[in-house]
Formats: sequence, C-alpha cells, structure tokens
Amino acid sequence: MLPQGIDAMDKRRLVQILHQHLQLKRYLIVFDDVWNNNVWEEIQGAFPDNTHGSIIIFTTRNRDTATSLASRDRIFRIQRLNHREAWTLFSSIAFRGDDKVKLDQELEEAAIAIVEKCEGLPLAIVTIASVMYSKERSAAEWNNVVHGLNWMFDNQKLEKLSNILMLSFYDLPYYLKNCFLYCSAFPEYYSIKRKRIIRLWVAEGFVEESEGMTMEEIAEEYLKELVQRSMLVAQAHDCGRVKQFRMHDVVRNIAVSISKKQNFFMMLESRTTAKARRLSVIKANNFIQKGLGDMTHLRSLLVFEMDDFFSRSLIAKSALRFRLLRVLDLQNAPIQGIPDAVGDLFNLRYLSLRGTKVRMLPKSLASLQNLLTLDLKFSSIEELPSLRKLQNLRHLFLISSVEDGIWVPMKSNPREIWASKDLQTLEGIMSSKEIVRQVGNLTQLRSLSILEVKESDAPELCASISKMTFLTHLKVQAKSKGVGSLKMEPLHYLPFFLQKLILRGNLKSLPRWCGSLPSLRVLSLRSSGLREDPLRSLQQLPVLEYLVLHKAYDGKKLCFQVNSFPSLKKLSLIELSQLNQVTMKKGAMQSLRSLSLVRCGELETLPQGIESLTKLEHLYLEDMPEDLLERMREGEDHQKIKDIDSVMHCSKRDDKVKMEYFT
Repeated sequence: MLPQGIDAMDKRRLVQILHQHLQLKRYLIVFDDVWNNNVWEEIQGAFPDNTHGSIIIFTTRNRDTATSLASRDRIFRIQRLNHREAWTLFSSIAFRGDDKVKLDQELEEAAIAIVEKCEGLPLAIVTIASVMYSKERSAAEWNNVVHGLNWMFDNQKLEKLSNILMLSFYDLPYYLKNCFLYCSAFPEYYSIKRKRIIRLWVAEGFVEESEGMTMEEIAEEYLKELVQRSMLVAQAHDCGRVKQFRMHDVVRNIAVSISKKQNFFMMLESRTTAKARRLSVIKANNFIQKGLGDMTHLRSLLVFEMDDFFSRSLIAKSALRFRLLRVLDLQNAPIQGIPDAVGDLFNLRYLSLRGTKVRMLPKSLASLQNLLTLDLKFSSIEELPSLRKLQNLRHLFLISSVEDGIWVPMKSNPREIWASKDLQTLEGIMSSKEIVRQVGNLTQLRSLSILEVKESDAPELCASISKMTFLTHLKVQAKSKGVGSLKMEPLHYLPFFLQKLILRGNLKSLPRWCGSLPSLRVLSLRSSGLREDPLRSLQQLPVLEYLVLHKAYDGKKLCFQVNSFPSLKKLSLIELSQLNQVTMKKGAMQSLRSLSLVRCGELETLPQGIESLTKLEHLYLEDMPEDLLERMREGEDHQKIKDIDSVMHCSKRDDKVKMEYFT
C-alpha cells in the first residue's frame, strides 16, 4: 500500500522513501518495457546495494537498451511458449468457466491450428483466445478464423503479432470499432478514466440508443466488452466497475496505424494531414502548426501537451476555422481564456476546460444548444453565464478545488440550471434556497454533489432527492467546508439504485435510512459528530465494499459483529480522536482486503480479532501511537500481522516522511 500524499511528492523525496524502505530488505524490482538507455542513471539512487542478494530486472524490446543496462552474460532473451504452455494459456481464456471442456476432433484440430499460428507469443495467444471465447464452438466457425490467419500470415509485410491483433480488431462488432480506435488518441501508457471516455463516445455519436437504457449505460457495456476481449487493460475498479484503463502499447500501435489509414484520428507530434477528422495533440509547439488551418472539417480536438504560444493559436483556430467540432477537450491546457467565437460551434457536444486557468466564460457559450458535457472542474472560472438554453446538457462539473479532501465550489452558480431536464451529472453546485428546491426538477440525475448546505435547507434538499429515482451517486457537504450541521433524516424516499454516498457535516446521529440502501457499495462519513456506534445500522448492507469513517465518530469503542459487512473489501478509520478499542468478532468482514488506521491517537492496540480476517492483504497505519507500534514490532500484536502481505506505518512530522515496514 502506498503512503498517502505520494502523488504530490517530488523526485528527491520519492527516492528517499524507496531507499529507506529497501535498505534492510532483499528485494526484487521489475522495470517493464524500458526504452530509455539512460534510465538506470536516473533511478539507481533509490536502490541500495545492501549485499542481501537483491535482484533488479529490466524488460525491453530494444537490444541496444538491453546492452546499455547490463553485460551480455546478464541478458536473458525470452523464449516463446512451447506448445503445452501455449495451449494451457489459450484454453484458460477461450474456454474459461468450463472446467471440463470436451472438444470434438475437428474443433480441437482448429483450436490447435489457431494456437500454432500464434507461434508462442503470449500477447497473441491472449488476444486471439479472447476472440474465440466470444464465438460459437463450432468447427466451421473456428476454421473460418484459421483460414483468416492463413491469409494474413501469407502477407509478409505484416508481423505475425500485428496480424493477430488486426484479426481481433476486424472481429469486433461494428459498434465497438470506433470506440476502440478512439482510445488510441490518448498518449502511450496514459490511464484513461472510464467516465471520461464514456462521455466522449456519447458526444462523438458512437453509441446506439436502446430502450430502457441511457447512452452512458450502453457505452459502459461497450467498455466492458472491450476489456473482456483483452483489447483494453483494466487498471482499477470502483463500485465493481472499471475505474480506469489503458491500451497495451503494442495494441495501441495497431490502433494508431488503423486510425491513420482511415483518417479516423491523427496524432499531432510532427506533422498533420488535412484529411484527418479528429486530432490528438500529444506533444506540440509553434514549429509544427503548418497545415492546421486546412483542417476545416475537423470534428474532434483533444489536447494533452503543448506550450503557451501554440495553445493560444490552436484555441483561436478551433473557434474560427473548425466549425464542425463536436469535441473540444482542453484538459490541463495552458490557456487563460477562450474566444467569443466558441459560441459559433453549433455542433459542439463536449467542452472540457478542466484544470485550465480560464477565468471567464463568454456569454456566447449559451448558444451551444447541442452541448452534452461541460467540464469546468479545477478551472479558475469565477462567474458562469446563464445555461438556460443548454437544454440538452447531460453532465456539468463545477468543482473549483480540493483542500484537505474538502471540495470547494465556484464563487457563483450557473443561472437557470434546472432548464436542462436531461442532466445526469451535477457535480459541485453550491447550495442555496432556490437550488435545493429547483434541483428536484432534475429527475434524470444519476450523480449529484451539492456543497455548502445550510442546516435550514436540508429538509428541502431531502424532498428534492426523494424525486431522483435514478440517482446512483450522492455527495452532500455542509456549510463551513463540511463541518456545519447537516440534517438528512427527513429523506423519506430512498433512491433504490444509490451506489455511492458521501456525507460531510455534523449529523449527530446516523439517519435511519442509511442502513436500508440495498445497492450501496461506497459510504464515506466525515465530521459527522456521531455519538453512537454507527456500525449497528450499517453492518447488514449487503453489497457495501468500501467504508470510510473520517472524524465521524466521537465514541471510544467500535464493534464489528459476527457476520457483519459480508461484502466489505476496504475499511478506513481516520482521525477518530476518542477511539481506544476496536473489536472484530470472528466471522465479521470476511471479504476485507485493506484496512487503514490513520491518526487515531488513543488506539494503542490493533483491533481485537484482526487475525480472523483471512483475506486481509494490506494494513496501512499513519501517525499512530508509539505503544501500538511497539506491540507490532515485538509485542503481543506481532503474531497478529505475520500473515498479512503488506503492513506499513507512515509518520509525517515537520514536513518529513518516515516509512516503517513490518512485513
């Protein structure tokens, strides 16, 4: 488990922490797919030469890189899988879920022929096996694939692995092809967030409508299918769903090649083409602008890295010349404003200014009647124009910043937001008497985050929430940055589909309805001022996977009863200042994999019964009492943690971070 705040640490501190962690250990480190010949010089300070028999492995597809990292006798050239290994890998995917698979002779011969065509290449085997898993188990169907591979391998211009991946692409249903190619617009190794790509697909018109489902829900099914086919690699999961993903670099190379041939997407790195319908700015400066002015039929523009001069020029061209734009994604671009002419982009469906320095939005923005997504999160915008005419708007993001985990809203709210009847996401709206009343008209909302809620406005807000029958994500933050009083008891109708609930404010007592949410997967309570043990009300939530109690409970004892929290995988107890005893009875939390104890100053022993958590893999502690740590080092609690894969304590004092590892 990583220490908190690691994302904000500079290189020197990261090197210091890693070196300290490894100093007394025998370690194995693997660096995968290295291309930089100088990489070892840049990172070797993090790895102590402690004579404990440690091993560092680099993998690379570049022979020059290999020889620059090690002498020839230390270079191991990976051999391809033999037939038995290849067949085992293929079968585990193509026939997954069928432990006793039986194949007739003709089908088995076809399967063996497919495996042989892969010539022991693991990625090729995984990819083609995923294709075969989705096909009917008939000899005719599988022989068609064999014949297709024969034709492709006769073409000497293409490498064999590329051919396998090409076949996987051509085997995709028509509705997935564009969605897959679109992912190649993101830079190599880029972690693509699920919700972002879904909104982009919808804006591009790639998603077909289906009765009873929103286009976003259909797009999520598309994403699942691409992951199941091994075309995309899932990286993290949230509420049981893929949270973010990436493309394997070899798969991405194929997708980029196809995109260029079809003029589907062009990557702006060195040159442009006037025929491209979509443009991805991976890395650009003012020396490679030629040709942009001719791209008058451009439909999509995604920006990932560019300098100030180029950004100003590109944004001006976008508004004045690219009149067919449907997507304008300027996330984190170094811009401070956008021209009035953006209001002339009649076809624009997706506009992201997330992370930019833009302070003012032009009034012409109100003319974008086809806009589906407006993302202003973490921008510098101070005032918003009326959004009354944006009646097709589906997703609106308004968070200004995050301070110590508390969301800060923009200084003003958009006017007449309730005119957007199709709104599904409203993130970061600042509460007022009018807002809490009118938000009840947004009955299609799936996700609502409302901030600075006054105690007097809470009953009206609860009445509005009761009308949101499709709500899956709800965040309510009280005034005074989440420490004011928050009365949520008057909520009479419970959104049946609610999966994620975040309440920040002084509840004093837990609303009774919190324990009656059948679909709830994530619950976070902060600054709640609870006097009674909240676990009694929550313990039977059937699918709850993640529970956070942050300054939420003022009592001294917490008890997890027998058979409580059957689905809980992650538990965080943070800054519970009075807590001095945690009991976990046998049979409680039998799915728990991660436990965090952070700044609980009175808790001097590990939870009683922690050893009964048979699936616990990670125990993270931060700024915990020294008495507790001593018991873990050599005392009574040492035996309790011996079977946990990762146990670490992080101490943060005087701007210094000290890590201690127990397993």
